[in-house]
Amino acid sequence: MEWFSSLQPWLQSLLATIFTYGMTAAGAALVFFSKKFNQRVLTVMMGLAGGIMIAASFFSLLMPAIENCESTGRSPAPILTIGFLAGGAFIVVSDIVMNRMNTFKNARSKSGFLLTAAVTLHNIPEGLAVGVAFGSVVAGTQSSLIAAVMLAVGIGIQNFPEGLCISLPLRNQGMSIGKAFFIGQMSGAVEIEIGRAVQQEC
Repeated sequence: MEWFSSLQPWLQSLLATIFTYGMTAAGAALVFFSKKFNQRVLTVMMGLAGGIMIAASFFSLLMPAIENCESTGRSPAPILTIGFLAGGAFIVVSDIVMNRMNTFKNARSKSGFLLTAAVTLHNIPEGLAVGVAFGSVVAGTQSSLIAAVMLAVGIGIQNFPEGLCISLPLRNQGMSIGKAFFIGQMSGAVEIEIGRAVQQEC
């Protein structure tokens, strides 16, 4: 931790997003070992990912945001509410737009695209979250660095089943193993650039 804390914030953010991307790629790589995967195990992994992200969203994002607002004498309620609703609206609108697209050969290809696009889109705010978390370290404390690291770890853990949930269905639809893995791991690549750019802006 001492070595990591001695790095420049932009490098910390870069390494953190490389880790979250790497976990996506690791999950997608499971497609090389099995065409089929126990659905119960996959369901448990997705449930675990959801629980981790709920906790990470609150303790590593919402709580620090509340503390930052209160430290400047501003009321956190309206600011956080606007940001929270705007983020949710972005995901909902994106989902609606993708579902209305009619440029697919069949239902299977459409479902594969929608799943890939949905995971990739929601990786954008994850990259934003990591970038903001490490950007706040510049004016923060050691505890804020720990919170940023834990957020990145949480996102990385929940990215693992996401990579699998993209590559495995694509493989089951007849796509080659290499192409299914490539698309699965690329869904997490957006986090690296988004996280780096946001951290620099902070």
